[in-house]
Amino acid sequence: MKAADADGDGRLNDAEMSNAIARLMEAARLAPNGTMDHAAAVAGITALMNDDMRRRTPSAAWADWLIGRADLNKDGRIDPAEMLAAYRKLLGGEDRDGDGMLDQRELLESLAGGRAPPDADFHR
Repeated sequence: MKAADADGDGRLNDAEMSNAIARLMEAARLAPNGTMDHAAAVAGITALMNDDMRRRTPSAAWADWLIGRADLNKDGRIDPAEMLAAYRKLLGGEDRDGDGMLDQRELLESLAGGRAPPDADFHR
């Protein structure tokens, strides 16, 4: 949430998610409208994760999850439009208050419901 919530209101909107996707593409060293394969997703996620996050859940697990959720055309690659569409799909299923944004609780519920990689510290 902290990484994407640019205005600090505790909610994610389309613009913030688009900016987060752009940062991921940049961290993966890809063109803004390029496509990302698994290796590039791992590299981008690794570059954006802090040490604590890397220790808790490997970036490869997040890359598997991201591609599994966002690869709409099933070509093994994802692009910004697919990632934004995956966010909007999560939003459609979890936006309990109907404000068009995901708050912390809605985000956690959508990640849990979407089989996000488990947090190693949570399962100890």
